[in-house]
Amino acid sequence: MQNSKLRPTLIAAALGAVLAGPLGIAHAQQDTMEGDSGGTMGTQQQPAMGQDVMSQTADDLSGKTVVDQQGNELGDVDKIVRSQQDNKLYAVVSSGGFLGIGADRFVVSVDSLSMQDDRIVAQTDASKEQLQEQAEYDEEQYSDLDQDDVQLAQLEQEAGAAAAGQPLSFQQLDQDNSGSLSQSELQQHPTLAEQWQQYDRDQSGTIEESEFAAFEEDISAMGGAPTAAQASPSFDELDQDGSGNLTASEIEAHPQLSQQWQQWDLDNSGDLDQAEFSAFELRQSQETTPSGGSTME
Repeated sequence: MQNSKLRPTLIAAALGAVLAGPLGIAHAQQDTMEGDSGGTMGTQQQPAMGQDVMSQTADDLSGKTVVDQQGNELGDVDKIVRSQQDNKLYAVVSSGGFLGIGADRFVVSVDSLSMQDDRIVAQTDASKEQLQEQAEYDEEQYSDLDQDDVQLAQLEQEAGAAAAGQPLSFQQLDQDNSGSLSQSELQQHPTLAEQWQQYDRDQSGTIEESEFAAFEEDISAMGGAPTAAQASPSFDELDQDGSGNLTASEIEAHPQLSQQWQQWDLDNSGDLDQAEFSAFELRQSQETTPSGGSTME
């Protein structure tokens, strides 16, 4: 009798456990999700805009898909350029067209971009159509980068130094670590770029580290960037063949004179003699004399 009395109780308890089990698990899972949404998920931090993009090179970003904050596709990165107005980096985004033909291209500031997996997220509320209309890419207002294989952060650092008037070191200029500075690398140093041929002692077409050091010594001795007259090579230095006349090819080593040498070819001989060169130098010295000053005591 006692067993028969206990049997309904045990059955009821078992049924209660079976029914309560799935419901209890579901309820616990729901509590966990709600807790996560209000806790860890709610406080998850998004990556800083532009921080990880700046560690990439232009080559790394080229071809990657750009989406807005809602995940809507805006287009693909065509290239990275620098604005001639604010000197900042922008991504040229291409949308539509076929094999690049007829595509709409617009620009998005690199500062507003962030990497997310293999895509680039743009911090913008503007639609693709609005960007195409308001930020259309005009190649005349932007310059292509000289080095597509250098991290954008390094390019920004160098651009900032140049804007502040701080000369770059040999190592900063030597982007390919070849031990010499090529023509394209010299463009990052305007002063040296104007007179590199004077310091190209071995006439290799590049500037070695020892030649760069000689340039820096001259800069230091002059208390800053040399003037055109100080930096320009002499007649004897230009007259490589010792003929007593400067040919058109020899004049190329003198940036200022090479642009106007025909004006100083007074006898129309096709080259410059010592007297014609001296006349040019005299005019240069007069033009660089400060206002109110005099070239004679």
